[in-house]
Amino acid sequence: MMQNKTEQHSGTIDPVATQPAEEILKGFSWFAHMRANAPVIYDWQVNIWHVFRYDDVYQVITDHDTFSSENVPNFSENLFLRDTIVARNPPDHRRLRHLINQAFTKRAITHMEDSIRQLTQEMLTKLLSQGKMDVVSDLAMPLTTNMIAAMLEIPFEDWHLVARWVKGTDGDTPPQNPKEIASVHNRLGQEMYDYIADLLRERRRNPREGLITALSTASNEDGVLSDDELLKFCVLLLVAGQETMQNLIVNTLYCLMKFPESYAQLRQQPALMPGAIEEVLRYLPPFWVSVRRTLVDTIVGQQAIPANAIINAWNASANHDSQYFSEPERFDIQRRPNRHLSFGHGVHFCLGAPLARLEASIILPMLLNQLKNVQPDPAIPTQITDGPLHHIRSLPIMFEV
Repeated sequence: MMQNKTEQHSGTIDPVATQPAEEILKGFSWFAHMRANAPVIYDWQVNIWHVFRYDDVYQVITDHDTFSSENVPNFSENLFLRDTIVARNPPDHRRLRHLINQAFTKRAITHMEDSIRQLTQEMLTKLLSQGKMDVVSDLAMPLTTNMIAAMLEIPFEDWHLVARWVKGTDGDTPPQNPKEIASVHNRLGQEMYDYIADLLRERRRNPREGLITALSTASNEDGVLSDDELLKFCVLLLVAGQETMQNLIVNTLYCLMKFPESYAQLRQQPALMPGAIEEVLRYLPPFWVSVRRTLVDTIVGQQAIPANAIINAWNASANHDSQYFSEPERFDIQRRPNRHLSFGHGVHFCLGAPLARLEASIILPMLLNQLKNVQPDPAIPTQITDGPLHHIRSLPIMFEV
């Protein structure tokens, strides 16, 4: 039987849609309310369960025998996630991870440092004289798009194609109505798949040092990555890797402007940057929720949940659970310990986490060193996407050099 508080819930879960765009952080007060009053709740309008406390989120994202990443509507059936490593359970997931890890070694990731630093400096040099910019459209999106293009060994003359795929439009004006949006996305998605498939065939014929060649030649007792598996992983890296890093850059600058004492402390003590990155990941993560499907009847937080139920495990809420984080609403770049769940946990711990941390550790110090007195642009408001999966889509700032 469902608890009364679950039966009485009569509206779709929607924590922040009614909040003004500049009040993004108020969404966390909703998480606090849910952790205290309805930590596990069924939203009957959309047929989804929601989980908010750290222990319960940890259970859902860690126990893959009970909570599956496969065949989850609006998640693993998504065009860019279908049959990828994030949408597979062991033993398939384990086989894919072992093969991909051969290319994502610490040495291979560190080898990318010079490229990341060069691309960042080129982008900053273009922007420094302006004294203002939109962090999203002028810096974070083009920079992370270029980094992914370089990582995938896409020729420089085709980088504009990657930007088109990431933006989801092939013109200056994005599509407006749902039918037009779906048509453009399907067309660009097919273009992206076809292009990367051709690139992979070329790399198999003419291998060279780089991530794609390393992935193409990875092998162990389980065999090698098939052409289809390699293609889907590269598309996943392009789509998910670009967005994760873009959000991390934008969220960091947003938090440092919201908490100027941390901004000043970080400028005075650059060695605190690794901790600052982890605190941004905890406080305002790039993605807020992990989605799973129950394989059997189970219990989460003393609440019975049937088999084949869809669960939203809110890692963003878990990151603010006072049972694990002292004063969770305080932004503390020296927080220890900081066991946030922004990169997941268990077998589905984010494969790209080391790369994201490396990129952030290079890019963010360069921004703080070269952009002085960063402030929100008072003439242009920050814009946040509506709904529970919101992210910052426009962050206008002013700065000195």
